[in-house]
Amino acid sequence: MKHDTKIIKSRGIVTIVSPLTNVSYHYNPDDQYISQYLSEENLSYYVAENNEDEEDEYLLNHALQESRKLCATFWTKNAEQICRVFNDSSRYNLFVGDTWKEEYKLVYVARKGKLSDYFDLEEIDAWYGSRNIPVNCAIFDPMFETEMIELLSGKYKNPALQTTYSIFIMFEGDDVLRDYGPEGLIISGLLLGYPLEATADLIHQLSLYFIDNPRRI
Repeated sequence: MKHDTKIIKSRGIVTIVSPLTNVSYHYNPDDQYISQYLSEENLSYYVAENNEDEEDEYLLNHALQESRKLCATFWTKNAEQICRVFNDSSRYNLFVGDTWKEEYKLVYVARKGKLSDYFDLEEIDAWYGSRNIPVNCAIFDPMFETEMIELLSGKYKNPALQTTYSIFIMFEGDDVLRDYGPEGLIISGLLLGYPLEATADLIHQLSLYFIDNPRRI
């Protein structure tokens, strides 16, 4: 289900007001990291989308098939339908989990492979470093080299943080940076197809909130 994200372009600055994270992202378009898997359009989509009537056309038939993002998640009554759409095991991995509502399932779909198959680790590290967001390699690198479906499944435990990673952390509010560091947010942004600029702006905003609360690493 698509949400109405507002994109405002004025005086060389792009402002994205997302109803999902309740955050306004600001960045200079000249500063963008270009990748076919990242876009402003993807900011309109949450994880575990729920649509009572039918699945979202973009997520179901275009996003992964046309390489516009790497992962999609569905909170759905139509798990079998979704699994049929993505039944090509040479291209996609699937994970189906239960929810607190018996009639619904969580279906996670990921393109085959790891983030390292689609992004260059050194480029991502350098890009964030140049924006004053240093990446802790002991936390970030193992996640970057883990199968994306394992990250989505909620079973991955980061060896450095001893914390179970969840893609939902992008939407967990102010505690997320203290609990997971910027690395968890960067990983979530890449999986969800969010522009690096938007994730960086969110990290900077959360850093200001936690300026007096050191990370637990």
